[in-house]
Amino acid sequence: MTFAEKILQPQYEPVILLDLGTEHFRKGGTRNYFNDVFYDPRIQSIPQIAKSKSDLSSSQVKFEGGTITLKNHDGCFDSLAAKYAGLSVVLYLGFEDIDFSEFQIVFRGYVEQVSVINEFLTLKTRDERKKIAKKIPETVFDIVTYPYIDPSNVNKVIPMTYGTLKKIPVVCTNEQEPEATTFTFKLADTRYHSIKAITTVYVDGVVKVPLSKDLINSIFVLSSATFTSGQEVTADIQGYESGGILISNGLDILKDILVNNYGYTWDDTNFDRFHWYSTRALTVQLFLSEPQDFFTAIKDVCLSSLINLVKKDDGRWIGKIFYDGANSDQVIDFVDVINKPAIDFDVDKSITSVLVNYDKDYQANKYTTYIDASRESALSAELDGLLKRESYETNHTLAADVAVFTSKVLDIYGTKYKTFEIETSFSTIQREVGDIIDVELKRPQSPEFGIWRCEIIKPKKILDTGKCLLTCRAFALKTWNIYDQGNYWGGGYWGDGRYNTEKMKNGDCENASSPSLDGSGIIYGPWDGTWARSAAQKKYGTYSWLLTNTHVSNDAYIGLNSTPDTSNMRGLIAGKMYSLDLWAYTTSGVASRSKISIGQYYSGAWHATDIPCTSSSSWHQLIASITINAGATGIYFNIVTLGAAGIGTLFYIDQVSVKITNGTDIDGDKYWGKSYYRLDKTREQNVAV
Repeated sequence: MTFAEKILQPQYEPVILLDLGTEHFRKGGTRNYFNDVFYDPRIQSIPQIAKSKSDLSSSQVKFEGGTITLKNHDGCFDSLAAKYAGLSVVLYLGFEDIDFSEFQIVFRGYVEQVSVINEFLTLKTRDERKKIAKKIPETVFDIVTYPYIDPSNVNKVIPMTYGTLKKIPVVCTNEQEPEATTFTFKLADTRYHSIKAITTVYVDGVVKVPLSKDLINSIFVLSSATFTSGQEVTADIQGYESGGILISNGLDILKDILVNNYGYTWDDTNFDRFHWYSTRALTVQLFLSEPQDFFTAIKDVCLSSLINLVKKDDGRWIGKIFYDGANSDQVIDFVDVINKPAIDFDVDKSITSVLVNYDKDYQANKYTTYIDASRESALSAELDGLLKRESYETNHTLAADVAVFTSKVLDIYGTKYKTFEIETSFSTIQREVGDIIDVELKRPQSPEFGIWRCEIIKPKKILDTGKCLLTCRAFALKTWNIYDQGNYWGGGYWGDGRYNTEKMKNGDCENASSPSLDGSGIIYGPWDGTWARSAAQKKYGTYSWLLTNTHVSNDAYIGLNSTPDTSNMRGLIAGKMYSLDLWAYTTSGVASRSKISIGQYYSGAWHATDIPCTSSSSWHQLIASITINAGATGIYFNIVTLGAAGIGTLFYIDQVSVKITNGTDIDGDKYWGKSYYRLDKTREQNVAV
């Protein structure tokens, strides 16, 4: 069995492995060698690992580390303890009989403090934030480089500039030069980037035209006729650019700082690039003119784009932005919830309107003000007459971005803020802050039961006991009909929905990687067409994915999976019924010439089920139920435009979902999790088959 299969079944004892620098330790099981490395069974206890999402006033995801305890009954650590301080720590979770390559990293950090207590060595751990302990900006105005600078500016930092900035202060680098006829002004540190534009220059608030501008070195020159020592000079600029494009996207700014100022490489080892959704971040600005730690420096960028910057358990960075249209990362069935969660309603967090001060004038320290009271009446009625306005200072420069920001804030806080905590086995060990999950709750005699769609705001992993605690913010409820409100019919339990997870990865179409049925991001094709993410049409979010027919007569198609394989089920289960749900938009004059084609391999041949579009030049939803043949061994998922549709036909898809069905087939029968039930309509109950 694989890790993914065993983690769902609590009867299997997990194994915890610890890499402590170049030494290796183990807890659980009897196997000593993993990946040809000896793991000494000295782990006595391991920490609880917890993170918590900040509110909008803070950019930092809080980390709660813990203590690893190693057995020292033979005194082997007595003279070695000091050497462990500062060493790297990696904790792995797996099982004794699986390959080391399947073990999952559950913590990566370092040893902050070491103690020897009686028969134990304790290691207090922290996550890897020591790598970002230095303050930015770093480069300063020095007397060697700038011999005629005013002494009051010596050792001041040279600012970092992102986005569109209004009337930022600048420094004259030769203000003390004797008999100078021209004066040079420095705007930004250009070690890593040039700036995009110097738009306007002001001297004591009056517009002046520079003699010259140098964007590579971020300087401009004024004549002695326009500037006299002691006058205040400011400028409107467009800050750092990359490849001619202004760096003003919130996530792009965070990535740029982490890569250039803190030495991270933009790769899949240091960043979760697969889920780095820059398209969800808003346009912002950032002006750093005083040295400050990393999280203080990025605080306003994160607020303005609603980003929570997370250091994942495997050590990679990810910028989490809440998106209520995202696919669920995991479905947690009622049988997997160990405790009986209570839903808490926190009205103190609720608001009815938002005031935003944005587009800062740095010289006057003034802002443009935007008020969103569009939902105040409705929200006040829902919140029992509450009237509460929350105010923010943001780094936005455009009113359109502020409107998106306030709308998202009201989506989160313009309601009764609902949270609950669930306890599970290690089946949720891979969940992170900001993940979206569906949680099935059973609360008879109450309207608050059904499947809640939630955002995880605090995951806690109790590695010693094999439990996970997830604090969740509920934002949507799927209510059940009369046949769905209980899992017990005739004394028998039916409802193990653990397999009801989303099979189509990137189905929201916002990621730069294509939707794919097997989650690899690998696709097959395209053939006689092009396949690309597009902002020209979208049902939700910013993007859809577009198949364009480029052949005069052949069918154009793309497989949302790797090469069709007669022995690859892409995670689907033979004999089960699945629901396909997506939004489609085709420019074909005959709508049915654009279609979804799902192929199954059984009885020695491929068999296709086609779901054609039903209208042209408009978004419409395609919903179908597909029963996988009991003998099927292979699956493919194709997007197709027939040659008859004509060259240049456009076929967009958005919000693609494939899940096992908890519903009825054409005979009124039901599939629930792993079991099949027939509906006896005369008795209105489900009968096991």
